[in-house]
Amino acid sequence: MNPKETIASSSKAANRGSSRHKQQQQHRGHQRPAAAQREQQRGEAGEPQQAKSRKRKAPQQQPRKQQQQQQQQQQQQQQQQQQQLQQQQQLQQQQQPLQQQQQQQQ
Repeated sequence: MNPKETIASSSKAANRGSSRHKQQQQHRGHQRPAAAQREQQRGEAGEPQQAKSRKRKAPQQQPRKQQQQQQQQQQQQQQQQQQQLQQQQQLQQQQQPLQQQQQQQQ
């Protein structure tokens, strides 16, 4: 390879890189103002909306909490009932052989 050829090929590569870079810069340039506008709009519109939504959400949280508590209570009751059933079944299983023994003895 002649030094001239390497210089020529490297300059081509450099040009390619710079053209790519230019394209990216252009795209970025277009995206930035749009994104900035969106952020501004969000900022302007978002602030009062947040204030409104906070006021609205506060009373809704109480019934949700009540619902959660009720659900928890129901679950606890169901668990207790299941436990009672299991205990009854265990007792019956324990009593069955006793009853059988008593019957055999009689």
